Amino acid sequence: MQGKKKICAIFATVILFLSVFIYVTRFDVREGLCAEAGTDIEYILNENNLHDYINVSRVFDKYLTIDSTGVNTRRSGEYTIKVINRITGDVLKVPLSIVDTKNPQVEWNEYIPQILVGCSITADIFVKNAVDDAGIGKIYFYSEEGGRQSSFTPQSEGTYSFSVVVQDINNQKVSKEVAICAIQ
Repeated sequence: MQGKKKICAIFATVILFLSVFIYVTRFDVREGLCAEAGTDIEYILNENNLHDYINVSRVFDKYLTIDSTGVNTRRSGEYTIKVINRITGDVLKVPLSIVDTKNPQVEWNEYIPQILVGCSITADIFVKNAVDDAGIGKIYFYSEEGGRQSSFTPQSEGTYSFSVVVQDINNQKVSKEVAICAIQ
């Protein structure tokens, strides 16, 4: 009987040790990341929220390195962040989706400019300030007749109407109708 108790105790100790070892050394993805364009990687995945996305024991937190090489947090798309456990050498690939749900914020200049026939005017003259976390990509005139153009040169007198479009690098757009008065 005594031998059976020893064997049971040893078996229970081994099972307990293995359970603790598996718990302490687990290292896998709990959930993929999703972030708004323009958010810093350090904000997306840091020591405060690491355990929301990765199953890893807090014992290993200080031995983890985050490698975000190739991730452009300003550009929408699917990326991979590598989390490296420097003790075990394990590399965990964490999926990251960058989305852009915000339009550029634009402060418009409120006036109707006069321009001489034959002279050019650029679309950005109508924009006092434009910001976007992802970055402003283009500012241009748009009309059904002329399509998209960065500048306009009137060939005759008159008032011309356009949309001025401010577009971020992920194609989020804001527009405003403007008028240009061409004189001789």
